[in-house]
Amino acid sequence: MAHPQAKNIGREPNGEDLTSRQIQILDFIADGLVNAEIAAKLMLSESTIRQETVRIYRSLGVPNRAEAAKKGRAIGLIQGPPFRP
Repeated sequence: MAHPQAKNIGREPNGEDLTSRQIQILDFIADGLVNAEIAAKLMLSESTIRQETVRIYRSLGVPNRAEAAKKGRAIGLIQGPPFRP
């Protein structure tokens, strides 16, 4: 059985494995919301949002919120004005 991440070896991370909820979280990140605000809007725990944020970064191959928003827009996952922290 192949390693779960083996399919992505040698490929640019492009967010293709993001769930609809993760894309929604990415959209909130791009709007400048912090984890607590996102958690309240989605009625989830802040811990869940933190975990999902890490998964989003990994899927997009980025180190932080600003880069996640930038890449999300660049590859067409989300729309809107540029992220301004």
